[in-house]
Amino acid sequence: MPNFYVSVVDFAFQPNSLTIIPGDTIFFDIFGDKSKKLIGSIESPELKWGNVWQYKFSKVGVYDITCQDYPNMQCSINVVKLKDIKDPYRKLMYTDAM
Repeated sequence: MPNFYVSVVDFAFQPNSLTIIPGDTIFFDIFGDKSKKLIGSIESPELKWGNVWQYKFSKVGVYDITCQDYPNMQCSINVVKLKDIKDPYRKLMYTDAM
């Protein structure tokens, strides 16, 4: 299974949306001088600059994530079945990994 990365940089998620399949893991890399706690559909511990926190998404659905102290920071993770991935290159990436 491929891994995905979301950088939490100052006051933004980069990228701020991803489409993955169940079983994928996203690594959240924290950058910037303010600590962050991710909340919403998932919840992280308090994270500081240089921390990496990972979460394995196991169920289909939309996971909306924000930052506890910075509600304007928003990220959306769309977890879909493999058959619903539209990009043929992404499908190939999963097929090669299995």
